[in-house]
Amino acid sequence: MKKPSKKIIILLSFCFALVIIIAFVKSHTDSEAGKTDAQIKQDQTPVENIDAGASNVKNIDDISTLDTDKDGLPDWQEALLGTDPNNPDTDGDGTKDGEEVKLNRDPLKAGPNDAAGQKPTIDPNNPSGDAESMSDEVSRKIFSTLAYVSSDTPLTQDSQQNIIDDVMGQIQTSFKYKEYPESGLSYIDKETPETIKFYGDIFASLQVKLILDMGKNVTAIQGDFSVLAKMYQKQADNLYTIKVPKEMSEEHLDVVNNFSKSAAVYMAIANEKKDPLALPFAVSTYQKAAADQLTSLTKVANFLKNNGIVYTSDEAGGYWNTFE
Repeated sequence: MKKPSKKIIILLSFCFALVIIIAFVKSHTDSEAGKTDAQIKQDQTPVENIDAGASNVKNIDDISTLDTDKDGLPDWQEALLGTDPNNPDTDGDGTKDGEEVKLNRDPLKAGPNDAAGQKPTIDPNNPSGDAESMSDEVSRKIFSTLAYVSSDTPLTQDSQQNIIDDVMGQIQTSFKYKEYPESGLSYIDKETPETIKFYGDIFASLQVKLILDMGKNVTAIQGDFSVLAKMYQKQADNLYTIKVPKEMSEEHLDVVNNFSKSAAVYMAIANEKKDPLALPFAVSTYQKAAADQLTSLTKVANFLKNNGIVYTSDEAGGYWNTFE
């Protein structure tokens, strides 16, 4: 029996993840069944208007950073720790909850002898709760929203859909990679046939070296995609440092950033167990980067040809002849 491709598995996994998210949110609305009309009407307060103190809360980002009592801990983290989101010093020992977490103290036990031990589930070195992966970011945003919405004001159908749409809209632009700015490019001081040809030679030699290095490390790459990710990121770094013709700055930078995007994709594949939600976005990012890369490289090859630059097959620049 033929096994499904990895791409299909990835996409199916993503669909499954969406079902879990939707089911998770929906489970918090099922309690509305059997309520009186008055109770249902009372429950239909929009998420952004749950209480007067939250008038500026309009979306999930606002909710995930909301700190009602200004103690340094977002409300969703207070729900996780069991501290009071309306009291900056839950245990009344004179130290704010957020400060206690930073000091690895227990915000639920009056100090000074209140070492937290294993009690806090918030990393004291990361009290702000910054997400370390796309999957973590989505989980926290969903949790923070549900923690913020109390059991007395469950999500309405419209609010539920708004939350899902908000999260999905944000994570579609959450796939991150190292982006190289145009301001960091170096340009050829004086463009002549010789300097332009040298540019093409250096560019091509880096490309050929990458291809040869990939061939030498096939086994290592198959075992760990982070090996390929590092090779692509190094290629981006190397190409970014060479002097380029002013006219080709945009195309050259596109090549550099597409290598960087691909590096991020391969790293996402290598880290699939830690951040599974990044995979489907890695796939779509790679598909676009690959198509754009071919277009950009072809433009470089045409630029060299239009400037009368000719390479023989035994020169590194002969690489550009393959784009004819």
